[in-house]
Amino acid sequence: MLLIESHILPPISVFISAIKANGLCLEAHENYQKKSLRNRFFIASQNGKFQFSIPLKRGKSNQTIITEVNIAYEEKWRHQFKHMMMTNYGSGAYYEHYIEELYNIFEKRYKTLWLLNNHLLEWVIKIGQIDITVEYTDQYKKQIELPTIDNRSLPLSHYYPLLSNNLPEYDQIFMIEQGFILNLSILDLIMNRGPETGVLLKSWSETSS
Repeated sequence: MLLIESHILPPISVFISAIKANGLCLEAHENYQKKSLRNRFFIASQNGKFQFSIPLKRGKSNQTIITEVNIAYEEKWRHQFKHMMMTNYGSGAYYEHYIEELYNIFEKRYKTLWLLNNHLLEWVIKIGQIDITVEYTDQYKKQIELPTIDNRSLPLSHYYPLLSNNLPEYDQIFMIEQGFILNLSILDLIMNRGPETGVLLKSWSETSS
């Protein structure tokens, strides 16, 4: 399986790799780390690649276990999320199909980032018809034995390389103005291709190096 830390709306390459590895395993016993994909994701916007982050409660540190990291709901990030989605995906083919379900997840006000990330992952797999299984670690192990692929805590440069690195292209809403933007959040693919997402990911997993 592919072992990664908890991501919010993971990059497309995570799903391609997970399909190739016959499943996804999430590290449930790590400590939170700043400046990572645990609480941020990237989409295509009218101004290029755009980062959206979920604010967390003050006092968080790298010594807090991921399952206990709390979300800061006193900040107006949910309103900002809705504005971002309307601005950048409102004209998309699948916006009206999925946006209410997505908003409803955020309205549940999950206390922890871990719970929110997991619910979003379940939603993505269902909506995108992605054929992967998801498991969770039962303890933290520094060394992981094959055949598990350990991709925990990779740098952002791994997910957002300067060159294409054989990542696939698909039509994006602002592609004419901005060109194709590599390896965005799975949310971008779902908003552009809807239920075709799983089929595309499987095809890309079979042709990627």
